[in-house]
Amino acid sequence: SAVLSGMRLSTELMPMMGQDISTPRKLGAFVMALNPAAFGSRDEFDAGMIRYLNALRRSETREGGTVLAPGDREWALADNRHSHGVPLDPATIEAFTRLARTHGLPPLDPIRATTR
Repeated sequence: SAVLSGMRLSTELMPMMGQDISTPRKLGAFVMALNPAAFGSRDEFDAGMIRYLNALRRSETREGGTVLAPGDREWALADNRHSHGVPLDPATIEAFTRLARTHGLPPLDPIRATTR
């Protein structure tokens, strides 16, 4: 995708860490969206994806490891944040508190505003 987006190849990238953090790294991204229905029926696609995910999740792991499919970690995090709130750093909580006070709004719900 680097070539398609006009960016540097991975072997040409500057280190991400180090003294020079101001020089642009010329990282790029290429995104392609496909309509599965253009290649076959939706039922065939869904069945194929279920087979793929089942096979992936049955893969052997290292001891203590877990196999994750794309999106698994994000869905789990979204579920956790829906149930337990979004962690906020103390500076953000204070900024929201000041903003609420300025506009006569109630402060953050302390149960939903957790710190990290």
